[in-house]
Amino acid sequence: MKENDWNYGFVVQPLAVKYQDTFQNDLSVKGKPFRSGDGATLNYQFPTIRLSANKPIYQGDDGSYIRAGGSAVVRYAKVALNGSGQSFSDTNLIAIPLINIEASRPLGNGYSFFSRSDSPTNDLDVGVRLFFGGYDPKKADDYANRIFFNSLVVRYSF
Repeated sequence: MKENDWNYGFVVQPLAVKYQDTFQNDLSVKGKPFRSGDGATLNYQFPTIRLSANKPIYQGDDGSYIRAGGSAVVRYAKVALNGSGQSFSDTNLIAIPLINIEASRPLGNGYSFFSRSDSPTNDLDVGVRLFFGGYDPKKADDYANRIFFNSLVVRYSF
């Protein structure tokens, strides 16, 4: 980490899942019927790339600091469903610009409390993760990119 200059980060999170099972209920996607009891294959991809940059805006005498900058999250989603003699496939690409704030405060004994995208040793990350997509079983034909999940993440690195 550069204490008095710009810091840059790059994260790649690939995700690809293939799932095979039997439909438990009838399902209709874009007018195509998938019947209960028929075998099905679902291929789901959700890779993510995150680019970040921030610079110091405050540095305390005790080692605490605040850095500010920006991030861009690019996510690609692909869903392919096969079963009941039918097939369905759709894709989506989303780019999300974010404000990047990083703060750290020493706790003593080499530990610190902070929030940021990357963590060195003996640190505690606290942050928010966003997830778009998924199937909403309460809504017919609502198969992807209609659900927004927001979660608090706590991570300790040693």
